[in-house]
Amino acid sequence: MALQFGRTTENAVGVFLALNSSDAVEVETARDSQGKAIQTVAYTKTKSLSYQFLLITGGAILSAGNIVTIDAVEFLVLSVETEENKSDYQRGSCTLQRMDDENFVVYN
Repeated sequence: MALQFGRTTENAVGVFLALNSSDAVEVETARDSQGKAIQTVAYTKTKSLSYQFLLITGGAILSAGNIVTIDAVEFLVLSVETEENKSDYQRGSCTLQRMDDENFVVYN
């Protein structure tokens, strides 16, 4: 087994530093007359991605409410943050989300 160190992928926004991903479902639980759970149903699946990256000069600017395509899958940009200081490279982060097979309408 080989371990892979770091993340070196670069795209139109910048150089990725970290990626956190999560899958979650929303559930509903049916209960009997004594209040005991008798059935739990998962009805919505959500995939969330959170990226941290170094901004590159002239890179694309992400904006909350827009759509980003990753590996042929569309995600809604929920939030974007940028950080500038005098002793480090400019950094950014964004959170993307997709629920089930939803269709997106871009925020105007």
